[in-house]
Amino acid sequence: MQSVAQQLERLLREFEELVPDIEAIVVVNDEGLTLASVVPLGVEEERIAAMATIGFSLSERSIAELERGEWEHAIIKGTDGVLVIHSLEGGGAVAVIASKDAKTGMILYMMKRLVKQISEVLKGGLSLSASSEQSGGPERSPSSNNLDFGIPPIG
Repeated sequence: MQSVAQQLERLLREFEELVPDIEAIVVVNDEGLTLASVVPLGVEEERIAAMATIGFSLSERSIAELERGEWEHAIIKGTDGVLVIHSLEGGGAVAVIASKDAKTGMILYMMKRLVKQISEVLKGGLSLSASSEQSGGPERSPSSNNLDFGIPPIG
């Protein structure tokens, strides 16, 4: 059986394989703590988590202040890439960093599915079977804290 952190990391890796031009993915809770990530070696996971937390907090506050309903996602586009942040049910967010060649619409579409899967894992409703490690592609480091947050394995 896989821990919650392992299940989340597996979902992130599957997303990375399905969506071209993804450079990093981080899942944070509503306090900004990293629950899972797939980032390139040498990239500061905590920095991405902090930026994601700031982005979702500011977006959430802006939507509330302007009385525009519930915050769903934010797209921050730069000349060299894009940051897409999507809310998670119950708080927190998923942040995806992608290259300038990435298709933002495709990322957002696929993130909606990813968000549902992550929510199921966090609620305890999804059991993922162990599988072989991802092969090919750039070497990645799993979430540096690699904790299961005291939550028993699911399944």
